[in-house]
Amino acid sequence: MLHPGVQWLALEPSPRRRLTATVASRPNSQLLEASAEQLPLEDASIDAVICSTVLCSVSNPAAALSETIRVLRPGGMLVFYEHVAAAPGSTSQRLQRIARPLTRLLDRGCDLCRDTADTINRAGFSRVQLETIRIGGALGGLAPVIHGHAER
Repeated sequence: MLHPGVQWLALEPSPRRRLTATVASRPNSQLLEASAEQLPLEDASIDAVICSTVLCSVSNPAAALSETIRVLRPGGMLVFYEHVAAAPGSTSQRLQRIARPLTRLLDRGCDLCRDTADTINRAGFSRVQLETIRIGGALGGLAPVIHGHAER
């Protein structure tokens, strides 16, 4: 159960009906139609940002993270779960490069080959904790995943 004072903001540049309906059905929730690179929020106005399989498809991940830092209050947290580029020279990396044009076309711009861990580490957070994991399934070896949090 959520604390009654918690307000949830969902961000999507091109919301679909299902997301709009889901957000509308949640108390204290609002959908912001905007890009992650230009957040329509005041400086230091947010306690936490949750980012899940987003940084692979934004136009400029570094700008999106800079905006995240801008809107987080001091001590605020980014919590993330992102798939990332496979190890350089690996078979998985070669397969990611082959699949990249298809994922960019069919999966809202998803770029399998981004080094999102490095982008998060360089963004300017005061502390970053991340872990690389492998997920199961047929594509698990193709798409390493990072998860963790970063503090403003």
